[in-house]
Amino acid sequence: MAKKTYTLVEMILVIAILTIMMVIIVPQVGRYLEKSRNAKRVMDMQTIYAALEAFWMDNRRYPGAAEGIADPG
Repeated sequence: MAKKTYTLVEMILVIAILTIMMVIIVPQVGRYLEKSRNAKRVMDMQTIYAALEAFWMDNRRYPGAAEGIADPG
């Protein structure tokens, strides 16, 4: 019973296919991660906006130095 071995051409072909797949896939993953980070930033800004509006509704003013937030002026 002979052992099954792979030829050099078969191994080079597999490595070439894997390389081509990685060249195509890696940049797309980077774009998806960037979109995900941007979506999280937008959600965080919406949360801050909602909290500020809730504060306004309760106090008829926005938070300032009295609440521990530094005065930008």
